[in-house]
Amino acid sequence: MKIIPSDFIVPRGILTTDNYANLSASHPWIHVGYGSFRSWMVVFQLGNNGATSITFKVQQAKDVLGTGVKDLTGQSYTHADPGTGQRLIAFRFKSEDLDVNNGFRVIRGRVEVTGGTSVYVSAITYGFEPSTGSAWDSRISEVLN
Repeated sequence: MKIIPSDFIVPRGILTTDNYANLSASHPWIHVGYGSFRSWMVVFQLGNNGATSITFKVQQAKDVLGTGVKDLTGQSYTHADPGTGQRLIAFRFKSEDLDVNNGFRVIRGRVEVTGGTSVYVSAITYGFEPSTGSAWDSRISEVLN
């Protein structure tokens, strides 16, 4: 049997590259419930940065309408120094890290930018280790084959 990486990892959410100066933006909610993936990684890519403060985070909610939205514990980072070479911010977590006992079943990557005039950011959320089948079968429509 031939095993390929896309059997185990696939993009599940995307925040398209744009100038988010003085804005907040998120990619659509992703269901993390049963039959989904065992672990996740949200990777933000910071391009040109003229901001005074950028907060990158993973949020969780009870449904795709954002009911009860709250930050996922330990999955937030504030970038306050554009002079550093930091260009990738990655958060890793497991599905059980969500507050599933209280009904939280969806996630999203979110960026909040304070100040600045030129702040280019993008993000991709990856699902790892599908509960069943190939990860490739759960790819988002933006993934072309």
